[in-house]
Amino acid sequence: MTKTKWLNARSAVVGLLVGAMLVTAGPAVASAVAAMMLGQTNAVDSSTRLTGDVTSSNLRIINTSEDGIALRLDVEPGNAPFKVNSSVKVAKLNADRLDGKSAGAFLKKSAYDSDRNGTVDDSQLLDGMDSSDFAASDHDHFSGTTVRGAFNVSYEATGEGDESTAGISFGVTLASAPMVHLLAPAASPTAACPGSSAAPEATTGNLCLYQTESKNVGFTCIAQTGPDYSCGFADPWGTSLYVTSSTTGNTRSLGSWALGVPTIAAEPIAAPTVVPTASGPTPGR
Repeated sequence: MTKTKWLNARSAVVGLLVGAMLVTAGPAVASAVAAMMLGQTNAVDSSTRLTGDVTSSNLRIINTSEDGIALRLDVEPGNAPFKVNSSVKVAKLNADRLDGKSAGAFLKKSAYDSDRNGTVDDSQLLDGMDSSDFAASDHDHFSGTTVRGAFNVSYEATGEGDESTAGISFGVTLASAPMVHLLAPAASPTAACPGSSAAPEATTGNLCLYQTESKNVGFTCIAQTGPDYSCGFADPWGTSLYVTSSTTGNTRSLGSWALGVPTIAAEPIAAPTVVPTASGPTPGR
């Protein structure tokens, strides 16, 4: 086809398109359409509407270029590029952002619901650690550990037999009261109490009091703090050190203690096993 014939054919097609738009749009739009020129910029400061009763699209734009687009809509910042009056899903419309976020900001369903049952899969790691690295909410953090502390009974006695006590709290409540052991200063370690005042230790189920100093002490024992308040006992939650003076003057007993923690529980409290520590009066009796 020669260039002249191609131009004539193009003019005929354009003429048909413009004529169809004039007939469909009516006189009110005819002047605007007639003024539009193909292949160049057109300035029109009025609205143009294309209306028709067709079974397919009213307007179809085809760009046969390998790199071009079929439609470009430019607006001022903050304005939507187009508006629709239907909420029906548009097939094959690839939206780049959702609420201003790109697709990379969202987790794919296959990543959190691999079996597609509507339930989120269990997380495999938390801060890079497996679930086995964490303790359960009902985990007993103290069983099998050693709790340690210090005690100090110090007072001015006005004579022989003046008494005083110092409370010891375990910080946990045991399933049963521990066996009690009172070790004099520089005493040798035992199987139940293998430590020292400087490094107190206790095997499971035992409470060991290591005396660092014992001055002007006539009698001392580990005494239960419950209603009976008797020597040689401890409660599941704590105990006390009972001291009497041998004469007038400053009286003190101080040192460290260790508790080998057995099971922590709200189980019935078993009767404690009494380990005699010394002979003497019963506190408060």
